[in-house]
Amino acid sequence: MRLDMDNTAIFQFLEQSFLFNGLDDEDLRYIASFVLVRNFQKDELIVQQGSRADAIHILAAGKVQLGKANDGKYSSPTMLVPGDIFGENALFPREVNRYSAICYAPAMVITLPRKYFPQLVREMPIFRENLLHYQSSLILLRKKKPSWVNQGERVYAFTQKSPVLFLLKQLVPTLVLLVVSASGFFAYQSEVWWAVIACGLAFLVLLAVDFWQFIDWQNDYYIITNQRVIWLEKVILLYDSRSEASLENILAVNTEMNLFGRMFDFGNVIVKTYTGQIKLRYVRRPHYFAAIAEQLVQRNKTSGSAVDKERIRQTLRNKLEGGDLPQPAQTKSMPAEAMPTRQKELLGGWFKMRTQDGATITYHKHIFGFIRDSYLYALGIVGTVGAIFFWEMIGYTIPLWFYMVLISACVLMFLVIIYQYWDWRNDIYQVTADQIFDIDKKPLGDEDRKVAQIENILSTEYKRNGIFGLVFNFGTVYIKVGNSEFNFEDVADPPSVQQDIIQRQLGLKKKKAEKTAEAENDKISEWLRAYHQHVQDGPE
Repeated sequence: MRLDMDNTAIFQFLEQSFLFNGLDDEDLRYIASFVLVRNFQKDELIVQQGSRADAIHILAAGKVQLGKANDGKYSSPTMLVPGDIFGENALFPREVNRYSAICYAPAMVITLPRKYFPQLVREMPIFRENLLHYQSSLILLRKKKPSWVNQGERVYAFTQKSPVLFLLKQLVPTLVLLVVSASGFFAYQSEVWWAVIACGLAFLVLLAVDFWQFIDWQNDYYIITNQRVIWLEKVILLYDSRSEASLENILAVNTEMNLFGRMFDFGNVIVKTYTGQIKLRYVRRPHYFAAIAEQLVQRNKTSGSAVDKERIRQTLRNKLEGGDLPQPAQTKSMPAEAMPTRQKELLGGWFKMRTQDGATITYHKHIFGFIRDSYLYALGIVGTVGAIFFWEMIGYTIPLWFYMVLISACVLMFLVIIYQYWDWRNDIYQVTADQIFDIDKKPLGDEDRKVAQIENILSTEYKRNGIFGLVFNFGTVYIKVGNSEFNFEDVADPPSVQQDIIQRQLGLKKKKAEKTAEAENDKISEWLRAYHQHVQDGPE
C-alpha cells in the first residue's frame, strides 16, 4: 500500500509540528522544498542503530517502532504515532543513531537531511531557536537520565527556568558585593583591620548565597512527554517535589508574560486541568513550550480516534471477507515478584515500610515518624535506669516508694512507646489493581477508611520537606480524585510511591480500553450478522 502526500499536505503537516512553531507560511513552504517524502512497507528498516545520524525524520502516517538491538533482539520498544520525531541525534555533529526504527505498518516519513541545517538556521532565526531548544532538551535528558520515565514514554521538552531571571535576581547582590569590596579596600588602605575582616566575611557570605541561588535555579525542571506534563522542583536541604498532570486531563494550556518577560522571552505556562491548574513559572520561550503541550494534548485525542477508526475498519474488512473478528491483544499483568521493592526491610518484619501481597501494595509511614514521636520516652527510660544505677554505684539508698515511682514511670513510658508503635503500624496506605486506600486506625479508638478508584485519579504530586525528609527520603504524595484529595503522608521514597500509582493507572486504562474495544467489536459483529441475515432473508 502506498501513501500519498502533496505539497499542500506537507505544508499543513509541518505547520502542526512544534519543531517549526512560529514560522510563517513562506518559511514553511521554503522548508517543504528541502524535505523528502518516502514510503515504507511493513518490517522495512528506516533507521539502523549505529549508523550515521544524517537526518531528522517525522512520521506522517502509519506506524513505526523504535528499539535498541541487543543480541539480535530489540529491547524497550516504543511505538510512534503520526507527528512523532525520530533520528534526533542528527542535531549533534558526528553522532550515530542510538536505536533502530522499523516500519510496523505501511508508513510515510518526512525526512529533513542534516546537510540543509546550516542554511536553514542561518536564514530562519526562529527555526534555529526551535532546534536549539530541542537540542538542549536532549542534552538535559541525557545528563539527568530520569528513572521515572515509563516504558514507551518519550520526552519532547526538558527545560529550566529562564537564565535571565537568575541574572535579574543577581543585580542587587552584585551591587552589594561591589560596595562590600570597595569598603574592604578602603578599610585595608586605612589599616582598619576589624573592618577588613568584617568585609571579608560579608563577601564570603554573599558569594555563598549567590552560589546557592545558582544551584537552586538549576534544580527546577519542566518536562513534557507523550503522557504527561511534569514540574520538578527542589530547594537544597529544604524541599523536593514533583507535580504532574496526564495529557488526557488537560483542558487548556495558556501563557502569561510581564514586561521583562516580553523583552527577554520568558514567562509562565499555565496548565489547566479538571482539578485546577499547574503554574510553571519563568519558563524559557513559554509560547514554544505551550505549543508542544497543546500539540501533544491534541494528538492524544486524535490518536485515540484514529485507533478506533482503524479497529472498526479492520473489523468490517475481516467480517466481509469471512475472517474472524480481530481480538484485542491480551496483556499479561506483571507478577507480584516482578514488581520493584524499593524499600528495604528493617529489623525483619517489624519495621517494614513497603510490603506487597499479590497485586496489593501496602505502605506504612516512614520509621522516622515513629522515632520522632517516641524518642523522648525512650530517653526518659534510659535516663531513669541510668540514674538508678548511678545512685547504686555511689552507695545512695533510694527510698522504696521513690524506687517504685521510678519503675512505674519507666513502665508507663514503655507502654506509651508500644502505643506509638501500634499507632504508627496501623496508619497504612494501599494501592490495589484498581483502588487506593487511606486507612487511619487508632489502637484503642476508631478507624477512618477512605477509598477511591484509580481510574478517577486526575493528578499526583509528591513533596519532601525539610532536611530530614531529604536525608531520610520520606514525604507526602498528594493524589487528586475529583474534588477530593488523598494524602499519603510521611511515606518512604515518595517518588516510587507516586510511580507505583501511575503504573497501576496506566495499566488499568489500557485494560479498560481493550475491554471497550472488545465490546465494540462484538457490537459491530452483531450488526453485521443482522445485516447479512436481512440480506439473505430478503424483503418480507
